[in-house]
Amino acid sequence: MNELFRLTIAAVVAAVLSALYFMPHDKPANNSHMATEAPSVAKVDKVAVTPVKVWVYDSSAKGKLPLPDTIKNNPDEHVLTASKVEGHTVITAINTTTGEATTVDNKDPLPWVAAVQLNEVKLEYGLSGVGRLSYRRDIFQIKAANFGVSATLDSDGSYFIGAGIAYRF
Repeated sequence: MNELFRLTIAAVVAAVLSALYFMPHDKPANNSHMATEAPSVAKVDKVAVTPVKVWVYDSSAKGKLPLPDTIKNNPDEHVLTASKVEGHTVITAINTTTGEATTVDNKDPLPWVAAVQLNEVKLEYGLSGVGRLSYRRDIFQIKAANFGVSATLDSDGSYFIGAGIAYRF
């Protein structure tokens, strides 16, 4: 192999590893934020109901979930539900004094390594008058870096088939 080619490959590998190490990974832990009321019910009146019994998680659940301090430190707040939804933990707490429920959405940290199957087909037209059809498939990710394969075919007859890395933000 050509010495310049080896040095180029080593430099690219070093740059990718450095980028993975130094890139911002996730927001700090406990990045919860309160969910807001849906506009479709903003003008609908609330009515009081008296439930027979409400089942909540034991108070130890508050220490295991990413909750804001206003809920975590209030003994009247109890965890009603905690669900995983596409990379988020969604928690609903109920205040047993006021009867008000609060929903909290917390973005979960990205996994260090995960298999992904994301496909993208794109049709583009450039200022130079060249059209392009492209396909990309992500295969796995390391934190926010996605690794995959791609292929493009341009209307002028040129093409590209290869592999790459993408950082999505």
